[in-house]
Amino acid sequence: MRAFLIPMLIGIILGALGGFAAIQGRGSVDIGGMSFEGWTGIWIVIAIMGCVGLVVGLMVWLLSRALKIAQQIDRS
Repeated sequence: MRAFLIPMLIGIILGALGGFAAIQGRGSVDIGGMSFEGWTGIWIVIAIMGCVGLVVGLMVWLLSRALKIAQQIDRS
């Protein structure tokens, strides 16, 4: 559980910082040709980065699980 929770939280925090930086720098967040202003843009960046963190965390969890299974098979 912790293996994918920590990267997801890091992604959410980085998303919030990135959203605030984009809003302060240009006044909006541009994603796929669409422009989002204010809190909407910040929340969209937070959601995207949270999902990226979740995917990275799930990959780490699956890899660690596969390595544990391989270690048990190797011992027997």
